Order: sequence, then structure tokens, then C-alpha cells
Amino acid sequence: MKKYFTCIHLRLVFVYFEEAHKKQYKSELKCPNVEFTTLKTFMKKHLLLSVLIFASVITFAQWRTCYQGTNVNNRVTGVSFYNPSTGYVSTTDWVGYTTDSGKSVNKKFVNISNVNYNSYPVNLTFGFTIEGVHAFSADTLLVYGDYAFEPSILYSTNGGANWKVVYHKEIRIGSATLVNAIHDMIFPSKGNIGIAVQNDEIIRTTNRGATWNTTNVLNDRDLFRCSFADGLRGYIAGAYSVFKTTDGGATWNQTANTPFNLTGISAVTPTNVFLSAEGDTYYSSNGGNSFTKTNTASGKLTSNDIHFINDSTGYATAQAYTIFQ
Repeated sequence: MKKYFTCIHLRLVFVYFEEAHKKQYKSELKCPNVEFTTLKTFMKKHLLLSVLIFASVITFAQWRTCYQGTNVNNRVTGVSFYNPSTGYVSTTDWVGYTTDSGKSVNKKFVNISNVNYNSYPVNLTFGFTIEGVHAFSADTLLVYGDYAFEPSILYSTNGGANWKVVYHKEIRIGSATLVNAIHDMIFPSKGNIGIAVQNDEIIRTTNRGATWNTTNVLNDRDLFRCSFADGLRGYIAGAYSVFKTTDGGATWNQTANTPFNLTGISAVTPTNVFLSAEGDTYYSSNGGNSFTKTNTASGKLTSNDIHFINDSTGYATAQAYTIFQ
């Protein structure tokens, strides 16, 4: 079974910077008027704030700017909507609440005066860098990222006016890289159970993020992306490995070592999984036990991330101004 990417030429008005490091970071995009309901991981960490949220027509061929900022150094890192018009947007500097599909945002900041550090020895050298947001309601939300490259999660029950550190991990002595953060977070059934990853750990919550426990310590695996097919069965990608759960993230087992550096993962069904890596796309029909390259040499696409909606249709972010299908 061969899959090919064809280009949709969208003249989007955003620009992003290509990162030197290979891992990309999670953003959750749930824009109104988009035919599919969950298009995840479709904005890179280094999107400029000049575009915050997009709304599209059903054909995906037209996009318009909903909000435009002015600080080119403040990057969009995540979007989490809990209904078509209401939700949160995260940037590296603030979290914004919107009730009009992103046309306007009420900015909430994370600073020394409004954070309960909860006895964690947080490194305040650079402040908190936001990598993403997950909103349950107007009042209850999570932001994740790092304090000076130390992975951290903050929890708020009053709409971001105040925060509490609910997970923090100091830099590990002997780590292969000092650059770390909570890279991705997902609540597969949109309920109490959530999964998050940092370079060395898979962590899990059963109370909507109020507390977190480590399920797996996987030092130097460079874990960066989660993808679930349903509430129980999902996958996590590391730089060169794939892990699988069948019990909602309570336990994880490695399914494959890959000789290529992964940039994305997308679980379509519990057994059908796609990977992106070094310009190629790989497909598994046996729950990640083995993967087969689906593109020809002429069909290589150096993508930053992928999302498949079924076995034959997927989307990838790649070069500036272009989304591939």
C-alpha cells in the first residue's frame, strides 16, 4: 500500500523559522469551521505571533487571519478549544483566553507573583517558557513547558490568574542534552486521564492534571510526541523508538527501534500507525511492530509533523507557506 503526499498551495500569511535541532514541539489546533474535529500538532514552536489562529472553509483551500500580534519574538506554541468559539491560545510569553474564535484574547501571564511553586526547587533563571496549553473550561487549564530547560507543568483553576506547579523535574546529571521540556500532552478521552512526555519520562494523570506520576523512565530516548487512536490505545515517539499502550497509558512497551530520526507519529486506529522520519513516511498495520516505507524516492517530504485522519489521507507541515496532503 503506497501513500503519496500532494501539495495544497495555501498562501498562508505566517512565517516560521527552521530549527537547528531535530525535535519539534506540540501544538493543538482546534479551529472553528474545520471539517475534521482534531487537527493536532500542526503549528511548530517557532511560528510567529503574526498568526495565532486560523479559520478555514470546508475545502481547506482558504485561510484567513483571526488575530495578528506585534511581537515577532513571541511564538505561538499551542491552541486548545473546548467549543467552537471558546478556548485558550499559548505563546512563549502568555496564555490567551478567547470567546470569539480567536479574534481577541485576554492575556494571562506566568510570573513570580502568581505561581505557587509547591515546594519544587524551580530554576527561575529564565522564567517559564510555555510549550503548550490544555483547557478543560474557562477556569481550569494546564500549561506545560520548562523552567530553564527543566520540564514543568502548571495548573490553574481560576482562568490563569494564579498557577500551581504540579510537575517539575530538575536537569538530570549525565543527560545527553540539557535542552528539555514537557513537549507534548494529550487527554485521549477528553476526561480525567492524561499523558505527557519529556525527553526522559512518560508521565500520567488521573485527575485532569492536578497531580502527575511517572509511568516510565526512559533516559535519553528524546520522547516528544503522543498520539492515541482511542481512549486506551496510543503511541509515543522518541527520536529512534516507538512505545505503545493498551491500557490508557498506565503501562508502556516498546514496539520498535527505528534506524531513522522520527519527526512525527499519527495513530489512525489501534493497529494502523504512521511515522514521519528524515523525509520519508512509514506505515504499520500491526500495531507498530514493524514499519514499511510508503513513499518513493521522488515522494520524499521533509516534514515537521504529520496527522492522518484515515489510512489514505493525511496532512503534514513542511516548508513555509505550505501544508501537504
